[in-house]
Amino acid sequence: MAVAQAGKRLVAVGEGGIVILSEDQGRSWQQVQVPVSVTLTDVAFVGSKRGWIVGHGGLVLGTRDGGKSWERLIDGREVADMALRDVRSRVAEAGEDVPFELEIEKMRAEADAEGLPKNPLFSVYFTDERSGLVVGAFGTILRTEDGGESWSLGRSTIDSDSHLYAVREIDGRIFVVGERGGFHRSKPGIETFQTLDPSYEGTYFGIAPLSTKGGFLAFGLNGHGARGIQNDDGIRWKGFSRMNGTSLTNGAVLPDGRLALTAVDGTLRLSDDGGDSFEVIETQPPAPLNDLLPMSDGKILAVGMAGVTLVDAGAAK
Repeated sequence: MAVAQAGKRLVAVGEGGIVILSEDQGRSWQQVQVPVSVTLTDVAFVGSKRGWIVGHGGLVLGTRDGGKSWERLIDGREVADMALRDVRSRVAEAGEDVPFELEIEKMRAEADAEGLPKNPLFSVYFTDERSGLVVGAFGTILRTEDGGESWSLGRSTIDSDSHLYAVREIDGRIFVVGERGGFHRSKPGIETFQTLDPSYEGTYFGIAPLSTKGGFLAFGLNGHGARGIQNDDGIRWKGFSRMNGTSLTNGAVLPDGRLALTAVDGTLRLSDDGGDSFEVIETQPPAPLNDLLPMSDGKILAVGMAGVTLVDAGAAK
């Protein structure tokens, strides 16, 4: 369901706790053992050795050897305990005048702490080997400043109880996108995010840079998207023509400057004009795609429900 580069090695993760490695640019793969069997949703590396995986059950795994071995760093039970301590502290600070929303949050936190870990984490980003940010269901935000040895809740980061699906750095700014038009931006090292209004109030699954400096495209449910160019003064929004009939899940800029997006209909969408128009590449078998990685030989490694597929990026029609 996700893939990342660790030096010359490729690391892909997916359902059932699957982690596979490739030493030949995706032509062959070898599975490695991990201490979990839940769905793994995202993977990120800083350099060739340090990497992190997130997944269902509030799980975060870490590696120090390029993905050959993984250890559990935190799971949903620990996250639920942190959330419960946090909400109880805020209830105590409120005294007798506890807002109704805070009472509901406390009840949900107590239920989560008593049950099995269930809230998934969806996306992970590390600025360097120490500073990382993880986002997930119901506004879950986790921060670390020691490579994942310890974690804290990032509640002050973004005020939201909606699912947060992606965190990504684009031209020196950190973006987080998610449900209900959730669109947030910050500078690296700054905990508080600015909530932006791109006018679409639905779900964003991801965000990708454009070849234009400061340019980006956020994309999501039913082919909706928001396109803009950022600068120090804010964001200049541009129009985006909805892609009817499919949802868009991830994106990347290819070495030649084209934008490539994955879609749940099993296609890749390629644009050479900054998102004004897209050409379609069908993959076989036609199964939902979740992630992609541009290869040095011009191909695209696409990851989805059917596994890993190498696609010729020059095959657009």
